[in-house]
Amino acid sequence: MSKKRFLLIGSAPYMPEWWARRGRALRAEGYVLAAINNAWRVPEEAPDIWIHPNDYYAKSPREMHPPAAAVERMWEVGADVYRDRYGAPVTYSRRHGGTMLLNALTCLLNISVTEGGGEIVISGCDLNYPAAGSHFYTGGTPDPLRAGVDWIREDLLDIHERQLPALRRAGHVLDVYNASPLLESVLPFPRI
Repeated sequence: MSKKRFLLIGSAPYMPEWWARRGRALRAEGYVLAAINNAWRVPEEAPDIWIHPNDYYAKSPREMHPPAAAVERMWEVGADVYRDRYGAPVTYSRRHGGTMLLNALTCLLNISVTEGGGEIVISGCDLNYPAAGSHFYTGGTPDPLRAGVDWIREDLLDIHERQLPALRRAGHVLDVYNASPLLESVLPFPRI
């Protein structure tokens, strides 16, 4: 069984330019495109997977909702689905209510484990929020950092340094890469 290759994208301000330069090329190589929250708007076509919190429709402005035709083409993954169906073996503490980066990453890793292995390339999920423009769209907030960044960093390091090596020793082929153009990124994974 061949491993599944995912491209996980977020809402960093560089994403439209990054997509034009690198994202399209990765997509053409056969990567399954998974978008977090409003990142469904980055590519020209709807992503394959759209991962968002259960309250996305209730808490986001209507203009941030994908059109019905786009939703029909995506596998829409809400928090209950990935926690109930794909909640193990890769986990994180969910302190402070969790964050979409950790939710999406653990979901894709757990799908990869169940489907024979996988590779995840991540871009636009640095959790770097500069004062001038923290998202590619207007109105984004640094909500994931509401309780600081240290707990997120610790959970990402646990996944990278403890959980993934243990799964590899058990025979699972799992790789995670950081494709961000930023020097400062919370992601501890190797750069590509």
